[in-house]
Amino acid sequence: NERVVTARGALAAVARKLRESQERVEQNGRRKGPAKEQQAALKPYELQNLVKRLRFEQARAYLRLAEISAADSPDRADGFAQANKLLEPLAELPADHPLSWPARVAQIACLRGTGDRVGAERLLAAAEKSHPPQPVARELVAERARLLALANRIDDALFLLNAGDQNAASNDPEADVLRLELSVSAWRAAQAKPDQQALQTWQDRITQLTAAIEARHGPYWSRRADRLLAELGSIAATAVPVDAELLARTAANHWRDGQPAEALAAYDRAAGAAATKSPEQAFDLGFLAATIE
Repeated sequence: NERVVTARGALAAVARKLRESQERVEQNGRRKGPAKEQQAALKPYELQNLVKRLRFEQARAYLRLAEISAADSPDRADGFAQANKLLEPLAELPADHPLSWPARVAQIACLRGTGDRVGAERLLAAAEKSHPPQPVARELVAERARLLALANRIDDALFLLNAGDQNAASNDPEADVLRLELSVSAWRAAQAKPDQQALQTWQDRITQLTAAIEARHGPYWSRRADRLLAELGSIAATAVPVDAELLARTAANHWRDGQPAEALAAYDRAAGAAATKSPEQAFDLGFLAATIE
C-alpha cells in the first residue's frame, strides 16, 4: 500500500545517503594536505570506526527495506544481499568492539530472512557459545524462537521465550511483541489448513497479547502490535468467530493504511461480533462504519 511504498522510498534514500557519507569520509581520510585538515579532529582509528558505523547503519537500512518488501520480490532479495555484504566484515570484529555483537545478530536476521535456516542456525549456534552479554543473549533467544517458528514449531518457540523470560515476563516489550508475532504466524498456519479450533485458540491468544501490550508498554508498543495485526489481511473474512476488539483494531489499521473498503468490512463485522455481548460497543462500531460509507 501507499505507506509501505513511502517507507521503502525513505529507507532506500537513507541507505543511499549513508553510503555517500561513508565514501566521503573514506576519501577525506586518504587525502593529504589542506583538505585533510578538515578531519584534524579525528584520529585515523576514529575515522575507521566512523566508516564501520556508517556501514552498519547502511546494513540496518537495507535489512529493514528487505523486511517490508513483498516476499519473493527482487527488492527483498537485494536488500538482504546488500545488508549481508556490509555485515560480514563487521561480524568478524573482536567481541569487545561495539559493533561486533549488533552485526552478528543482524547477520543472523539477514540469513533467516532469505530462508537460509542452515546458515542462520550455524551463526546462531556460534554466537550462543561465545558468551554474549546479557542484552545480546536475549536477542539470540528471540532469533532462536524465530527459527523455530520458521520450522513450524510455534509451541516450542513460545515455550523458549517463556522459559527465558521468567523474571521479566511483563516488563520486556520486545519479548511481548515477539510472542504476538509468533502467535500471528500460528494463526496463519491454522487458517491455511484450515483448523477452526486452532484458529480460535490463537485468536484468543492474540487478543490477550494485544491488550496486555497496550496496558504494559504504552502507545509505541501498542502501535507495533497493531502493525502485526494489520498483516492478518483476511481476518475479517475468516469463518471462525472473531473477537470484536481484535476486528476493531484490524479495521483501524486498514483505515490508517488508506484501505477504506477493508476498514468498512472489518468494522461491520466487529459491530456484529459485539452485538450480543455489548450493544453499546456494537453501536459505536457501527457508527464508525457509517462514517466510512
